[in-house]
Amino acid sequence: MQPLPQCILAAIESTPVPPLPRVLLRLLEAVEDEAVSVTTLSEVIVQDPVLASRVLTAANSAAFRRGKGIVRIEDCVKVLGTRIVRTIATCLAVQHAFDPLPRGLKADLTEFWRHSLLVAETARVLAVEAHLPRVDEAYLAGLLHDLGELMLLVGLPEYPGLLAICPDEATLTGLEQKVLGTDHGAVGAWLADQWNLDSLLADAILFHHRTEAEMASADALSRLLWVAHAWIATGELPPSTEAMVGIAAENLLPPLMQAQERVAKIALTLSPPRSGAPTTVPSQPCCASS
Repeated sequence: MQPLPQCILAAIESTPVPPLPRVLLRLLEAVEDEAVSVTTLSEVIVQDPVLASRVLTAANSAAFRRGKGIVRIEDCVKVLGTRIVRTIATCLAVQHAFDPLPRGLKADLTEFWRHSLLVAETARVLAVEAHLPRVDEAYLAGLLHDLGELMLLVGLPEYPGLLAICPDEATLTGLEQKVLGTDHGAVGAWLADQWNLDSLLADAILFHHRTEAEMASADALSRLLWVAHAWIATGELPPSTEAMVGIAAENLLPPLMQAQERVAKIALTLSPPRSGAPTTVPSQPCCASS
């Protein structure tokens, strides 16, 4: 992994970010076990009172509630389904990790989570269709692929200004390289390494903004995340989709459209609406870069 510029590393290392909770890691493993019971999942969830509360709230929301209120975690898991429970747990863990974010910025992350969920669900579909052995890893890579943006929001006061003037992620990545000497993919990969996540997952986060030509020799998870991100960013599957994931693009469209419908429902359980973002940008690079 290419080292981060020293000044960026110093800024983000000075920001205390806790490790991913063990309960989340256990839950992610349990969800992907086809033999796991609802009772076992519920036993994992109740170990974290905040997670249990969020699951109860989601199951009793207008999007999911059927009839009388639900008070048992087991019943919540049955109503929500394991994928939604996993999503709630992961988002909650990351939100907790980034509590240092100013309140206004935390309230402004609805679009961040919507995009992350879309990429995660797309990555999961691609992994299922490609018969990859670790579907959970593909989903987690999608959900965490822009983690570096959150890290930079916490560590660099000027970073919200970069976000505010960029109409899309491609523009943002170019400006990050110019101003910071690195990009949010590299910062996210660094954090994944700090969290002791799988090195292939960290690579997928690192490479998700690389060019199509650069991805030709990448590992399977990185190629899959790249295709998922391209689909969400442009609304089209890239010409190299079949070469990247081994499936013709036309065969992927129906399940990918269904994934977008699922995200619309899941997103209702997450964060509040966006508010205005800061509109300033640093006039000088944060680090010397060329």
